[in-house]
Amino acid sequence: MFSQRNCVGSIVDVVFCESIHLYQLDDKGYWKMVKNERRQLFDGECAYCSKQLNKPTLDHFIPWSKGGRHHPHNLIPSCRECNRKKGNQNPEYWYKKQRFYSSNRWSDILLCVGELEIESL
Repeated sequence: MFSQRNCVGSIVDVVFCESIHLYQLDDKGYWKMVKNERRQLFDGECAYCSKQLNKPTLDHFIPWSKGGRHHPHNLIPSCRECNRKKGNQNPEYWYKKQRFYSSNRWSDILLCVGELEIESL
């Protein structure tokens, strides 16, 4: 079985298979741009808890272990604590259990990830 994890690392050209679409990515420049863009989606705040991000991480909204891809639309800015606590849980189930849950914030998160399917997780 093809694993995206096996493609990530020291390879200069990374190819991700997505249905029948192929994307060729130049590693450092492209991913640096993606990281900067995705981190700005919530004005420097964690997408989940709204804390200001001093040491931001990018969370795989749909976890790799649940079929999520290493694709820009599946990456959202997250503080280390939320990223660690969410782990590989269903994002909707996890987020709605948090004391900082906000239906407006959840709507914003869904706008950022687009058409990713979370119902089947």
